[in-house]
Amino acid sequence: MRKILLSFLLLGTFCFGTTGYKDFSWGTSKSKIIAKYGKDYVANNNSIIYTKFNFDGVTLKMTFVFQDEKLFGWSGSGIVENEEGDKLIDQYRKKYNGKLEEIGSAYRYDDTKGIIAFGSQKLKTGRTMISFACEMK
Repeated sequence: MRKILLSFLLLGTFCFGTTGYKDFSWGTSKSKIIAKYGKDYVANNNSIIYTKFNFDGVTLKMTFVFQDEKLFGWSGSGIVENEEGDKLIDQYRKKYNGKLEEIGSAYRYDDTKGIIAFGSQKLKTGRTMISFACEMK
């Protein structure tokens, strides 16, 4: 399972829909993302990273990836309470019901606009590691 989650993280991106992230479609400028989510980020090559990002009510590390200064993908990951992780994963499973490829406890959805991957891993601490990724095609 850890290898699967790491593979998703290596995609470098995570997604709400295959056309971008919430209000932002693929190709949105870096400055528009910063204007919406603030300047409390770390720049890293072609990405900006928010270490405490509200992702559907759960705090995750969020990375927006840019190609030629335009949104190309995003990823979100973190360790949350089991109940929060289960709820978020279930929400996405329902959203893409019938369209998901299941790989263990991870999921993948692929269409003409992008690829979404997400999954979770229960930890011995009683918490859950969750990861979401999306990349434009």
